[in-house]
Amino acid sequence: QIQIIFSWMSITNQEEIWPIVRNYQKVTPVSFLQLNTFDRFLEEDLKTIILNAEPIVLDLHSSRNFQEEDTGGLRRYTIKFGPGVYISKPSFMEDNKVIDLYPYEALIRNITYSSPIHIDLRVLVEEKDIEGNWAVLSNETIIEYIGKIPMMIKSKFCHLFGREDPNMCKYEPGGYFIIKGTESGSEKVVLPQEKQANNVVYAFKNRKAKTSSMKHSYLVEVKSQLGPYDIVLIVSCYLDHQHRIKVTLPNSKNDFPIFVLFKALGIHDVKDYLTSVFGIEESFLKSSAEEGSVFVDQDLSLNYIGSKSNLHDHSRLECIAFARDLLERDLFKHLHVIQDNLLERKAYYLGLMVQKLYLLASGKIQEDDRDNYSNRRMDSTGALFSQLFIELFRTMRANMHKTLKFQLDKDSRSFSVSGAIIPDIITKGFLYSLGTGNWGLKDQLDPRSGVSQTLSRLSFAGTISHLRRINTPLSRTSKKTAPRLLHGTQFGY
Repeated sequence: QIQIIFSWMSITNQEEIWPIVRNYQKVTPVSFLQLNTFDRFLEEDLKTIILNAEPIVLDLHSSRNFQEEDTGGLRRYTIKFGPGVYISKPSFMEDNKVIDLYPYEALIRNITYSSPIHIDLRVLVEEKDIEGNWAVLSNETIIEYIGKIPMMIKSKFCHLFGREDPNMCKYEPGGYFIIKGTESGSEKVVLPQEKQANNVVYAFKNRKAKTSSMKHSYLVEVKSQLGPYDIVLIVSCYLDHQHRIKVTLPNSKNDFPIFVLFKALGIHDVKDYLTSVFGIEESFLKSSAEEGSVFVDQDLSLNYIGSKSNLHDHSRLECIAFARDLLERDLFKHLHVIQDNLLERKAYYLGLMVQKLYLLASGKIQEDDRDNYSNRRMDSTGALFSQLFIELFRTMRANMHKTLKFQLDKDSRSFSVSGAIIPDIITKGFLYSLGTGNWGLKDQLDPRSGVSQTLSRLSFAGTISHLRRINTPLSRTSKKTAPRLLHGTQFGY
């Protein structure tokens, strides 16, 4: 088999082949997937998350009984995060001395192998005079400790990066974490999680449409996500049992007729748009056209969407403004990479979804296969750490904002940024997720379970297998068999 692999290199002698294999193993460790993604989290993603965090802005007026039209005596405190992010190698305190902590010692002493994180905080204090001009009172940058992050063995900030520990096996692959256990240190591995690909239009059919309580017979949906760590917003388009096309929008509990949404996006002659641009037959649109015929213009459609989105007691202008903001902000978020002609491009993308729904309902295409490897993606270890850090940092920032506001309301002289930071939010948050395997905040209703597992040490082959494993999240009570079977497109992976 090796001779076949290297046949393109005209290598037939095994004495020439094995040095290449050994060199490849040296350059590419067996745990490279774990190590590479975790290093990217520490070197790139961590800084990006902190820089993108919303600044804390607090206003304090010199008079407690000021009027809204007053302009003088307003003092504003602004705390911005970054740009500096400083990661130290693992260490611990002993006899009032900071000592480097190595993985073997962490196991023996039952200490979490983690690194402290410090970041830059820019504290800007401004005051507004009676003429409305802002004057800078102070502008300083301080470095603050925000918590500890468990350090992956043999990653770039580990003491064993590029070197060996005489107390550990020379074939130690790394790629795992050491967490404080009940009696001794526990070795934990974070398994990459398989998921469905985002920003792709999928088409499915309800095989039990006549007997099922589900409201659709055919469904087309897209999970829209702008950035790798942004929230996923689902937009679905379905054909109900009356052959009418409905659309489900994010952050709205109601479904909307397809013609209403097109008119809200600025398409006046919807039937002509769908038939001429996307080749959809008029007979397929007949029921939907009759349902949307009462909505004659864009404002009427926007008002309908706003009034059906929990704004029953608001004015017509408020409903229109809410609906326009909903379509511009949450509909097809991944199209926001380019801001030009945004609503026009969103209307075209919605037309593509309706076209795929038409092709599926008319039998011209088959429904998509959820288990096809082209429709699957993976949340790597680094991506999982980024997602968890975003939630923990957001919680720490909210608590920081609350504490600083309380300080200012009580006494402006007691304003202390250092006293408002609680490092245990990040430190204990990571320990909880790695220790229990429930990936998310402690009080989260439905966290992902089984993400972190105790590393198998029954054999060297078992350890390597565990480090290179990819987990497909499935409920134990699920009766679906297809995700558990080997798919033909998995060949070669």
